Amino acid sequence: MTYKLTDGDYVRTTDGLETCDNLDEIRQNVYMVLYAERGKFYPNKEFGSQIRQNTQLPRTPYARAYAMQALDGMDGVFVTGVMPLSDKSQIYFRINGTSKWVIV
Repeated sequence: MTYKLTDGDYVRTTDGLETCDNLDEIRQNVYMVLYAERGKFYPNKEFGSQIRQNTQLPRTPYARAYAMQALDGMDGVFVTGVMPLSDKSQIYFRINGTSKWVIV
């Protein structure tokens, strides 16, 4: 069982820390991989993505490619689409048949 994170901090309840189910845990892991800058994590230079450094236009094809590259090693996670936002990207993916999304 994993504790739920929101904006980099644990979610607290009156009973302690809130936990999340398996799908939300995977979603949190996807967000961490996509948000981390590729090449900056010392133990594993392949961890992370280049989405936040993406300055090429149009952004959507590059963001999709960077997300697919970053999530390549995660079993059961497949990028299904990208929607550009003003300065971020909304990444849609499937986890074992269930659709989820994150904003990076």
